[in-house]
Amino acid sequence: MVDDLNGKAVVDGRTIRQLRELSTAENRHFVERFIELYLRDATVLVARIAECAGLGDRAELEAMAHKLKGSSLNIGAMQVAELCRRLEERGKSGALDDTPVLAERLQGLFITAARELDRIKSQPVA
Repeated sequence: MVDDLNGKAVVDGRTIRQLRELSTAENRHFVERFIELYLRDATVLVARIAECAGLGDRAELEAMAHKLKGSSLNIGAMQVAELCRRLEERGKSGALDDTPVLAERLQGLFITAARELDRIKSQPVA
């Protein structure tokens, strides 16, 4: 699924395929569990980023955005990662004027990515 954020996929199918290749007979549900962990942790991080953006807490914004960026790249949530990169940069530079708007956009984009990841998670394991 591709959206308007630099043509990046909401969830990168290639990343998901690479993750599926890591699954073994003993760990057939690796991807599903990885998605579950991501969604659990990312939900908290997205909320924390919004809070930091509203409070103008640049150090915590930078740290939380960096953390979510990395895990989003690992799961293939490329647009979430890109917005996190922008928020992380704002935290580093102290240019926080638009961070509440970016954080709100991140919340909406995360919902879209979470729906797509839930769809992927529900697909039968080969």
